[in-house]
Amino acid sequence: MTLLPLLLAALSDASKEAQRLARAQELRGRLWQGTEPTRKDPRAMSDTLHSQVLVDVTREILDGMHLDGWWGWDDVSGKRVFRHDRPSAWDVNCGMCEEWADAARSRLGGEIVDLASLKTGKFKHGRARVMLPRGIFDDVSHVVLLLDGRFYDSQDVAGVDDPRMLQVVRGVTREQFIKGETR
Repeated sequence: MTLLPLLLAALSDASKEAQRLARAQELRGRLWQGTEPTRKDPRAMSDTLHSQVLVDVTREILDGMHLDGWWGWDDVSGKRVFRHDRPSAWDVNCGMCEEWADAARSRLGGEIVDLASLKTGKFKHGRARVMLPRGIFDDVSHVVLLLDGRFYDSQDVAGVDDPRMLQVVRGVTREQFIKGETR
């Protein structure tokens, strides 16, 4: 009798995985519909469809954090605590950004970039080289997805051309993010 709950749990997990794979395949199919590369736009997928995939990645990580619990900051005391409430995309960026970037890369391709590696002052954006002020990311420990010249993370699933525009770099707080205030 003790095997029945285990079998049911395994079937449930398999069903969830099958649903996730079907959703990913459906999105992949939509990603390529009507988006054949042209000479004017060599990118094969639109930013909107990238965003849909990245929203799914964020949702899956948030679900895992909610189920397993996550380290965050207590809203009242400001102390670091193990939480079981519903996290936000801000919380993903402040502890699970590398896992998020890895999952995003596995679905869309691109490159995982640690913002600390951009400290040198230069990064390539399209054909242009962009100069960043020295030390701009000294206080930021964050990993993002670089895809088609745009930077993506769990808060900025639409991507930004300049990493200085990422909400985590601009210092948007959890409260501001939850309220929709992004400065």
